[in-house]
Amino acid sequence: MTIPQGTTVPAVYSPDTALAFIHRQWGRLTGTEGISLAIAHPSTDEALGLMVLLYREEKGVVGIGYWVVPNARRQGFASAAAELLSRWALTEIGISRVEAHVQPDNDASKRTLIAAGFRHEGLLRSYLDYATHRSDALVFSRIQSDL
Repeated sequence: MTIPQGTTVPAVYSPDTALAFIHRQWGRLTGTEGISLAIAHPSTDEALGLMVLLYREEKGVVGIGYWVVPNARRQGFASAAAELLSRWALTEIGISRVEAHVQPDNDASKRTLIAAGFRHEGLLRSYLDYATHRSDALVFSRIQSDL
C-alpha cells in the first residue's frame, strides 16, 4: 500500500493539492479532530514525514498515524516521533490510551511501533476500508503504565 492510499496525502502532486493537504492538517487542530505535526530531522529541521494524533469516539483515546519519506526510512525517525508524541499525549494532555491500527503485512510499521514502546494487542478482521478493498488491522497500543 502506498501512503496516499491510507492517508489524505495527495496521490498526484500540484501546488494546489499540496496547499489543500496543509490546510487539512491545520484544520485537525482547529476543528478539534486532533493534531498533525511534521517529523523533522533533528539536526537540519528538514521535513521527513508526518505524525498525527486523532481523537477516537471513546473518551481519553487517540489513534496515532505516521509516514516518512522514502529516503528517511529505516533510520528511527518514525519510532522516535511516535515515542515522543505518545509520551506527550499520555503525560501532558490527559490521554489514557494511544492506539494504532496496522495492516498485518506492514512489517516496517510494526517495527516502528514496537520500538516506540507500543504493545501488540490483537487483530480486527476486515477493519480498514480502502477504495479498492478491506484489510484486517493489527492493534497496537501504549498506555500510561507502559511508560
